[in-house]
Amino acid sequence: MGLSTIKMAICDDMKNHNDQFSNMLTDYMVRKKINNYKIIEYNSGTELAKKYCNNLYDFIFLDVEMPELDGFETAEHIRNLDLKTDIIFVTYDIGQVQMGYQYNAKGYLYKPLSQPLVDSLLDRLLEQRIRNYGGDTYSIKVKGTRMTEHLLLSDILYFESDRQYLRVVTVDEEFTFRGKIADLEVELQGKGFVCPHKSYLVNMHNMFTMVKNKIVLKEESGGKELPVSKSQKSAVKEAFAMYRGDIDA
Repeated sequence: MGLSTIKMAICDDMKNHNDQFSNMLTDYMVRKKINNYKIIEYNSGTELAKKYCNNLYDFIFLDVEMPELDGFETAEHIRNLDLKTDIIFVTYDIGQVQMGYQYNAKGYLYKPLSQPLVDSLLDRLLEQRIRNYGGDTYSIKVKGTRMTEHLLLSDILYFESDRQYLRVVTVDEEFTFRGKIADLEVELQGKGFVCPHKSYLVNMHNMFTMVKNKIVLKEESGGKELPVSKSQKSAVKEAFAMYRGDIDA
């Protein structure tokens, strides 16, 4: 999966519970061949609440029964800062389910945890995540594998032609798949991409500027320079100006 890095937080006052759950999440990611993920463990709701800021995590797994701030109190603090992150409560008590939905919980996991239940929940969460991105993703079949990667368009820096294959470079990683730049340019028309050279298709979202016969990517995107052919120079300059809103369409 290429939908940027999947950031997950586990919050339980029992360290052995955190470690067990982290192992289950890792097991799922390895089996699904998902490499771009991070799991951070917290031993109290207070610790998580102090460090939390908007969009810090995609998924937060909160134990309900914790000293100081319990799971619901921690969720309330998080919701005051972030309405989008998915919160999942972890509990022994099925009677607590209804209370959690006032914090827009995405689900519950019941203790003792089992791998099949964790797998089922993650399948649902990740499928929903892909659907939410909708047309803002591009799916590829990775060369030499049976893997399908769903790439977030805003994370793509550029595509590069390599004979009958294309190399896609993202913020975090790169993949090779079968295709042609000309076909890709048609598929991604209107999505903010420009073709500066017969061997490249560049995401203008990650462009910083154009200098002479080169495109310069933003510093946070690596600052890489890519070639612009003489025949495409005017078209690229105009497209980038329109994308930034410097001129009217």
